Amino acid sequence: MSQRILTFLPEFLLLVALPIMYMVQRYRASATPKTYFTLSRYFLLACLIFTIVLYNKSGYPEYYENSLYTSLFKVIIYLLAWLWFALSCKWFLVEDRNSLGFYALCLVSLAAVSVMISSLNLGVMAAAWFIINLCNYFLLRLNPEHDENSFVEKSYLISIVFFGLLFVLGCWLIWQSCGSLDYGNVQLSLQHLNHADAKSLIGVGLVLAVMLFSLSLAPFHFWYLDFVKTAILPVSGWVTLIPIFAYFASLVDLVVNMFWSVYPQFQVGMIAFALLSLLIGAAGVNGEDNLRCYFGFSTVFHMGFLLISLISFSANSVFSSFVYLVVYVLSMSGVYTSLLGIKSKGIYLETLSAISGLSKPKPYIAAVLLLFMVSLIGSPPMLGFLGKLSVINNLVLEQNYILVAAVLASLILISNGYLRLVKTLYFEEVSHPFDRTDKGIYIFMFANLVVVVVSLLHPRLLMNDFEKMLITVF
Repeated sequence: MSQRILTFLPEFLLLVALPIMYMVQRYRASATPKTYFTLSRYFLLACLIFTIVLYNKSGYPEYYENSLYTSLFKVIIYLLAWLWFALSCKWFLVEDRNSLGFYALCLVSLAAVSVMISSLNLGVMAAAWFIINLCNYFLLRLNPEHDENSFVEKSYLISIVFFGLLFVLGCWLIWQSCGSLDYGNVQLSLQHLNHADAKSLIGVGLVLAVMLFSLSLAPFHFWYLDFVKTAILPVSGWVTLIPIFAYFASLVDLVVNMFWSVYPQFQVGMIAFALLSLLIGAAGVNGEDNLRCYFGFSTVFHMGFLLISLISFSANSVFSSFVYLVVYVLSMSGVYTSLLGIKSKGIYLETLSAISGLSKPKPYIAAVLLLFMVSLIGSPPMLGFLGKLSVINNLVLEQNYILVAAVLASLILISNGYLRLVKTLYFEEVSHPFDRTDKGIYIFMFANLVVVVVSLLHPRLLMNDFEKMLITVF
């Protein structure tokens, strides 16, 4: 029994931090945003260590497992969370706001993310999914001053309730048809059906739709754009960088180890969602002025690109899409770090027109933005080229030449949108006086660039070691 409980030690540690934080708030009058970051950092470090130690321990194999595959995603998520916690602390210090709610909700979300990645039962996965999105809702409420916040909060709550009900309905239909929600049992049941009945197919379709919604693929992307535009900057960065790994890992696990026998019937629909995301994302980048929505549309585009790469769910496609996801997140973490360093008269700038001429007073931040734009486009020698090359190479190997053509056309369109930002940064006059940027922001930008450079010079880590861990999902 103790060994089974030990399996959940990382998630338990994340939750133990909550009462300690609230005790600190109540009994320590001098608590600052840095206090809660420090507590979160130590518990996150302990969680990371035990995740590595317990990478192959599974106390409840019918519901939950730890493996090389799940541990890979968890370690990446915890490292990213540590980075974003540190950067968010600077934002809360500058704004002089209480950070308890942010760190507490993020730790709960991390625990749910961890459970979702390791789940072997649709019911457990659905519960974890709902907790993640409920935490997102309360994170959104941390910005009550925003004019549109009330409407966006209600819209997002309606969205998660609606898709949550679809998730529950999908689970119920699968249970009715297969008699179980366990991944292995459902897979065997679907394999033995000569023709999958309507209940099971509708159930599978509903679950896949929830995953597409979570990944902000078109036409389910509106919640994400409203969310990142309305939420405070630390929350926008959190939603962009962290949960995406859990949704990706869960989608791969669901299709490969549960829905594989019926997935071919949904493949054309998945391609349609991916192509629509490429089109809408690229068009949005070309027409958006708000910086967060600009990069929000960029995310929609890259999620479409990710799904295009993943569409066959073969070992090659899973690996190439994982490489693409890592490259995307590294680039977006650099972008959001840069956004934290752009202020005028104490206010964080949020429009393209507001950062015109940034290269003159802030040449380093402008250069970092330029480098990560090049990476997102996929131009050599940046790491983004490796991600794009991996995706296109996989499509060529599978002889999906129509998808290759669609991908290349969308890349041309979004490149034009990225050039708008380059033109704004380097070829327009300065429109605002810019505040001094905290040295910590430069340190984090430099560290991000170091990771990118090391990956360029030593891609074997990404190309070999990670691949060995990923293929364990099959």
